[in-house]
Amino acid sequence: NERESRGYRWMKPGNIQGGMFMIPSPRHRNRHVALEILRSNAKVTPEIKDGSILIKIDVTGEGNFYEQNSSDQLLTPQGIKDMEKMADQVIAADIRAAISRAQESQSDIFGWGKLINDHYPESWRTMQKNWSDIFPTVESRVKVDFSIRRTYLFQKSFRVQ
Repeated sequence: NERESRGYRWMKPGNIQGGMFMIPSPRHRNRHVALEILRSNAKVTPEIKDGSILIKIDVTGEGNFYEQNSSDQLLTPQGIKDMEKMADQVIAADIRAAISRAQESQSDIFGWGKLINDHYPESWRTMQKNWSDIFPTVESRVKVDFSIRRTYLFQKSFRVQ
């Protein structure tokens, strides 16, 4: 679905540019804020300890405040911090949704097997035959840091009467 596709895109190693996504407004959860993605970068690394596999996903990104569907004054230092925190949560949830769907489907669409082979070739040789059974049990840790750089608003929002 759309959310899982966005999560897959956020996880794609290397730089991505462009796009929009919505976050709940920090002031009213039933209202939304649109953010424009300027750029983001994902670093995906495997870690094997005591026979268990952990995939670390670190995403950094930056974007612009694009619009909101409320008249709340969000463009304050605290409001921007709150929106950045909300963006981190939304992006991480999208990534987790993509991982969940792929593991449910037993489909390593992320290339985690190749990553393990690149970083731990000895371990990969022993697990390669059973990767379709192992992949759904692989744990992941998602860390996101999204920063808002600019806004397209020049004044505070107005209230429609």
